[in-house]
Amino acid sequence: MYLQVRMYQLQYVNGNNQWYYQQKLNQHLDLIFCLLLNNNDDLILSGSRDNTIKFWIKQNEWFCQQTINDHVNSVYSIIWDDQQNKLISCSYDKQILVIEYSQFDKNWSVKQKIKIDQQGYRLCFINDILIFLQRINPNIRDGQQYQIAQEDKANQCQMWIK
Repeated sequence: MYLQVRMYQLQYVNGNNQWYYQQKLNQHLDLIFCLLLNNNDDLILSGSRDNTIKFWIKQNEWFCQQTINDHVNSVYSIIWDDQQNKLISCSYDKQILVIEYSQFDKNWSVKQKIKIDQQGYRLCFINDILIFLQRINPNIRDGQQYQIAQEDKANQCQMWIK
């Protein structure tokens, strides 16, 4: 079932590299649409049709440390910025969440909700102040319509380019 993440580890056994089942992460209540791993390999994010983003950390085993519940529909995409202390997510609920990590609280929190006119499908950071969004648009046959948003110092969306 796609309601869980299965972890496998590569091990060298009898002269061969083999993948072995390690652990199952099963906190989501519906299909998982996106996964993201940080550069240190100690934090996994998962976005789901259950409208949540889950933060999995590794100590001895992986466990769900935090859940963001601010989307009200399926989460399709999650992406880090270069420093991996900010992330953005898009959802079928027609909003982009800007989520930041607090060193003080050791927690992730939603800093901004950007309303868009159609459902978001995929995202990426162009740089520290530009976001690239692919929208779901049933009226466009090839599904290729994009918008770029620029965020100013006060984290306000300044323009939309079609």
